[in-house]
Amino acid sequence: MPSTVFSASVFGYECRIVEVEVDILNGTSSFSIVGLGDASVQEAKERIRSALKNSGGVYPQRKKIINLAPADLRKHGPLFDLPIALGLLVTSGQLSAETLAKTLVVGELSLDGMVRPISGCLAIVEKARSEGFEKIIVPALNAQEAQLIEGIQILPTPSLQATISYLKGQGPLPRAAPTKKVESPAEQIVPWDFADIHGHEQAKRALTVAAAGFHNVMMFGPPGSGKTLLARAFSGILPPLSHEDAIEVTKLYSLAGEFQERTGLLYTPPVRSIHHTASASSLVGGGTLPRPGAISLAHNGVLFLDELCEFPRSTLEALRQPLEDGTITISRAAGASTFPARFILIAATNPCPCGHRDDKERRCLCTPHDLRRYYKKLSGPLLERIDIIIHVPRLPYKRFREEPGGEPTNRLRHYVEDARQIQTNRGGLNGKLSARQVSRHCTLTPSAERLMNKA
Repeated sequence: MPSTVFSASVFGYECRIVEVEVDILNGTSSFSIVGLGDASVQEAKERIRSALKNSGGVYPQRKKIINLAPADLRKHGPLFDLPIALGLLVTSGQLSAETLAKTLVVGELSLDGMVRPISGCLAIVEKARSEGFEKIIVPALNAQEAQLIEGIQILPTPSLQATISYLKGQGPLPRAAPTKKVESPAEQIVPWDFADIHGHEQAKRALTVAAAGFHNVMMFGPPGSGKTLLARAFSGILPPLSHEDAIEVTKLYSLAGEFQERTGLLYTPPVRSIHHTASASSLVGGGTLPRPGAISLAHNGVLFLDELCEFPRSTLEALRQPLEDGTITISRAAGASTFPARFILIAATNPCPCGHRDDKERRCLCTPHDLRRYYKKLSGPLLERIDIIIHVPRLPYKRFREEPGGEPTNRLRHYVEDARQIQTNRGGLNGKLSARQVSRHCTLTPSAERLMNKA
């Protein structure tokens, strides 16, 4: 009698439930896996054989057929190892099918039967809960991540042997440590405080407005004027994420396989700093199996592009869709996947290739042709998506001899929180308003209307 163990498959940002159907027939010992599994799925045969032998289970010496349904969905990764092994034990009579009722199973097996962690566990647990499963068996090293989703029983297992003992009622699985909460910006020490930065009051004010309204900013000025320093201090004035936003950001990091270094929900807005030699794929995401790129990992946070005019034009043009829609769609032969990518773009650039245009202390050596070629990388549609453009001039030496002054980061963050609360009560942050909301909330006075007609 065939048995069915429920598992899941992740493709891009989406997750699908997979039924692992296992049947054992009379005939020469063989092991077949059907259902559009990739190479890592096919290699599960040898991992499962060795893991069962080293975990006290009996490997059936007959014809074994595994069907991963639905058959038209491509399956990727080794997360089906554990459900296939348990399916073999159920079909061969070594386990009762009742023990896996309303339970979803994921996990990669090592040859000695230990259960290795997987990527995308958070998305799988979220999908299992939405589909009505009551329990989910996950690798022990994914337990902290899985426990971030409430409403479903998490069963972390360190090994196949421990799983078998639990399903036979011979002992409980080890309990996972309580999930910690990553500190919010109000609790962490920011590396740079705005109060420690000399001058640039106009730039500080512009960045505060950008943080409050979720606006994109471009700073230009000569080398050494403080553009990068201001950008690094910017993240400190961002309020902590809401619980829903933190779940969304943490899910993206889980899909990218970067959750292992963290211990809880990411309430701190993410910051991704990209070098100008980065490829378009690393920025927007990609791969045979679509994975989130830097713009998705900066979702609900900050994407910092230093030396903006040094980026290839094709790379910068890839930002147009996410800056407009807040999402990025990656299409591959196996299908298309859409990742969230709504971020604050902080860009910094020199005014010219040599960096000294409009500099009162140094002479610019660039020709008009150099300037045209330099700025040609910034298309009109891209610049239209940047809300604030601010000049950051070089400060004279005497300004560095004075006390920095200015308001500290903590106070600016409170200003930002208050402004965001007002915008949220009205209907949304300024930078996220739809065209209809702009028409409703951003009506112009007669004098402002006359000014716009002259612009």
